[in-house]
Parts: sequence; C-alpha cells; structure tokens
Amino acid sequence: MEYEAQLERDLRKTVQQLQVLSRVLRHNIRNEMTVILGNAEMARKKASDGELEDIAATIEKSSESLLTLSEKQRKIVQLLIEPTTERPLDLTGMIDGVVEQLAEQYPRAEIAADIPGEIQITALPELEQAIEELVENAIIHNDRANPRVTIRVQSRDRTLHIQIEDDGPGIPTAEKQVIPGQAEVDALLHSTGMGLWLVNHILTNMDGEIRFQDAEPRGSIIVLVVPQT
Repeated sequence: MEYEAQLERDLRKTVQQLQVLSRVLRHNIRNEMTVILGNAEMARKKASDGELEDIAATIEKSSESLLTLSEKQRKIVQLLIEPTTERPLDLTGMIDGVVEQLAEQYPRAEIAADIPGEIQITALPELEQAIEELVENAIIHNDRANPRVTIRVQSRDRTLHIQIEDDGPGIPTAEKQVIPGQAEVDALLHSTGMGLWLVNHILTNMDGEIRFQDAEPRGSIIVLVVPQT
C-alpha cells in the first residue's frame, strides 16, 4: 500500500511539473511568435518589392499557424489532465453561440444552423469546443472566397447526430486516419489533424463517435454521434 501511495504521489508531482512546463512553453512560444508576427506584418506593409512582400506574408501565415497549434496543444493538455464530467446543456444555444462567434470572426463565411427547436442534452461541456473546432476548420481550409458551412442536428435511435457540412475541397485521408489512431506523426503536426484528434477525444469520453461523409457535389460532412440519456 505504501508503494502504491508513493507511486500516486510521484505521478501527481510529475503531472504538476508537466503542467507548469507546458504553460511556460506556450507562454514563450506565444510571446516570441507575436513579436515575429508583428514585425512580419510591418515589413509586408512597408515592402516596395513584390517578392519581399510575399516573403513577409508567408512569415505571417506560418506564425499564425504556429500560434493556432500552440492553442490546440493547450486545450489537449487541459483535457487530458483535467477531465470534466457530463452535465445538462442547451445544445441549441450552444450552436447558436458558435455560429454567432465565428460569423463575426470570419465575415466572408456563410454559416447556418438547422436545428429543430430547443434541444437539451447531457454531455461534456467540451462538446461546444468540438463543434467550434470543426466549423472553424471547415472555414479556414476552404478554397472558396465565401465558404459555406451548415450545422444540422437530427435525433436517431437514442443518439443525436450533429452534422457539420461544408463546400470545401474535402479532408485529406491522412488526417481522417488520426481518428482511429492510424495516422503518421506528421498528420498530427498539422492544425487539422490535431483538431480532429481533439474532437475525437472529446467524443470518445462521451461514448460517442465521429464519422466522415462526402458532400455533393463537393465538400465534407462530419457527423458527431452523441448518446442521448
């Protein structure tokens, strides 16, 4: 018993140290990348040479991508170390909030919600994070000037199906394989791959699942299957 107690104390201490290390690393990355991003933006605006302007724009894009990855890493670490419990949630209000927030953040995107009335569910609060992650990914990785994303909710056999449909180029097969854990490490290094892993982890913790379908004539449909209690 004493050995097990010591093992538990050591494990708790290790987790705390990892939390501190993770926070420090994210803080340093964010600070440094903010400086790089600011200088790249300034250089792009002042550049008179087209080639230099393109280089500055590339630095900006890479900096923003790294900041996004850092934030997703933070969410994953928090989810793994500090798991939450299921609670009653207003799914309709949750989705409306996601649509409103992302519509303001991405004014060129057309985001719609098709929800049959007020829906109350019992689920992890991180479900909102999962929906937001998928909708934002659908917007960011769309190759159209005005991306279209539609969220639908259907009730089927004691489960809720939350569908996120877009008109983009589709999700690469390598990143879909993040779900069953078959992907190479490279897939997890991309923003979409890490985001899908996060969404899958949230759904798995609710005994749910994530499914992929092709939209017609183009695009993707991601379905979050959430048990109804």
